[in-house]
Amino acid sequence: MNPQVIKIQERCKEPLHAGCITLHPWFEPSILNPATLTIAYWQYRSQYDEPLADGSVDRRFRYTAYRQFVRWCWTFLGKDNRVPLPSCVLESIRKSFPDPNQNYTGFKYPNLNNH
Repeated sequence: MNPQVIKIQERCKEPLHAGCITLHPWFEPSILNPATLTIAYWQYRSQYDEPLADGSVDRRFRYTAYRQFVRWCWTFLGKDNRVPLPSCVLESIRKSFPDPNQNYTGFKYPNLNNH
């Protein structure tokens, strides 16, 4: 089985979640809460001295929420190590922090030519 799926399933084992990670009691406060995302964003900025995403607050929250979810499930992947996120997670984040034009990037494979 795919190791990414196993990691997410480990978070979903408690019966409270009905098998969906977005129903986990920690999902909303950890991934969708604007205060949590603001703190995570500024932590990233102070650590890497670069913005996560230019543009609107919702765009910054979306990007930070994606990173928060990865940190929660995988702890740390490292530079250019990426995993596709479950569609229910993407939908929940995009619903909470929508782009007015429904313009979302989606999963991008890392550029392996930089190594």
